[in-house]
Amino acid sequence: MNSAYYFLTLSSATAAVGQILLKLGASRGGWEILKAPQFWGGGFCYFISFVLWVYALSKVELGMAYPFTALTFVMVFLLSFLVLGESVSRMELLGIMLILSGFLVMFKAGQGAA
Repeated sequence: MNSAYYFLTLSSATAAVGQILLKLGASRGGWEILKAPQFWGGGFCYFISFVLWVYALSKVELGMAYPFTALTFVMVFLLSFLVLGESVSRMELLGIMLILSGFLVMFKAGQGAA
């Protein structure tokens, strides 16, 4: 398997963690958010995600890389439940399953074209 896929997955995971940290930092509200370490940690995660993404793009075609952004939706959903204690409905679970199904179809199609 192409090592770029690991970087793409890590980029998605880092972006998802960044989103959770930003959410935690945003709970302070207003300008107080700038004092929240979670805010700065979230920004740092986004920077790392960006670096990993650009590196991966140097190794694979954009059309093959872009479906990995869908993994970020799935990871944020899971982390929102596990870390933030957000509720989960059956319809949301169905949506996540559809996103994952679409990702797998795109990933397999891209591998066949490579």
